[in-house]
Amino acid sequence: MNQTRLNIKLYYPIESIAFAGYFMERKKYLTIKAADMVSSGFTSLTIKSWQKEYSELASQNKANYSKLQETHREVERLLELRKHTDVMLRKERLVDKRADGREW
Repeated sequence: MNQTRLNIKLYYPIESIAFAGYFMERKKYLTIKAADMVSSGFTSLTIKSWQKEYSELASQNKANYSKLQETHREVERLLELRKHTDVMLRKERLVDKRADGREW
């Protein structure tokens, strides 16, 4: 008796495949992260230690942000000086051009 096999392929919409892929990648990442945490001796984090770590990170963030703001102000000041310097150079070129009587 001749038996034939049917090759049935299931087609899923792209969105569901991408969505499933996201969860598979997330699961893989969390598995690796958990293994790293266990191998480094990390067991749990108490609320008090979490709050301490959070406050340290928040203070570092504020300090870094203030440095960033200071740097932005300095860059704005330097750009303003550059703009004024360019204006002065343009005026000097016009004066030189008129004094020499030549076209640039």
